[in-house]
Amino acid sequence: MVIANLKSWALLMLMTIGVNSAFAHAFWLKTNPSGKKGQAHEVQVFYAEPAEKPELLDSKEMANVKNFSLWLLMPGKEKIKLQTTAATDHYKASFTPEQNGEYRIILQNDAMEVLEFPSGSLRIEFYASAAVQVGTEKAVPETGRFKLNVSTTATTAYKPVLITVEHQDIDLSKVTISIFNQAGWKLDTKVDTNGKAEFKALDKGTYFIEAVYKDKSPGTLNNKEYKSVYCAATTILDITK
Repeated sequence: MVIANLKSWALLMLMTIGVNSAFAHAFWLKTNPSGKKGQAHEVQVFYAEPAEKPELLDSKEMANVKNFSLWLLMPGKEKIKLQTTAATDHYKASFTPEQNGEYRIILQNDAMEVLEFPSGSLRIEFYASAAVQVGTEKAVPETGRFKLNVSTTATTAYKPVLITVEHQDIDLSKVTISIFNQAGWKLDTKVDTNGKAEFKALDKGTYFIEAVYKDKSPGTLNNKEYKSVYCAATTILDITK
């Protein structure tokens, strides 16, 4: 009986490790948060674990996730699709701001093939965002057309950072926020009923912020049934002072 229980426990652990390792990676957007009107602005797309080395574009980890789309949301205008070019370990794209205000770049990958795990079939969705401020005007584009988006307020070290989760009709109680830095520090927290959360920046540096939504609602994607949904949205915050 003890041996049987140990075998069952070991099998459960392997299943859990297998599922969790599949979601250790996420997409991340890297760009200068300040831009200038009339000057080309570059954004880079990485696929990696938080604060870790990006995956090579020809790696097996990229095989199932490479069919993403990259969107530019402009103040007061419709979104446009950005074309990407491939490098060794990232994709890159650029745009030229035509007016002052805040621009949002959002990666969307919500049509991946349903994956099969011992615990059941799963639909996975990835989102990533970055904000670029041009001038001092505070015109902000609408991001609610995407299922899940996470953004932050700029701040200085040792002061609170406000995290905002924007979404399309999801249960915020099922959203968990994870914050990482390059020194290996990690904090998990939850958002309130308005989609807000706070953390205090420990020091200057780069912070990787990920919002994860898990839901056990079944559905169908590309004529294939799934039992639950895993949705992750990320953003990067650089604190320089």
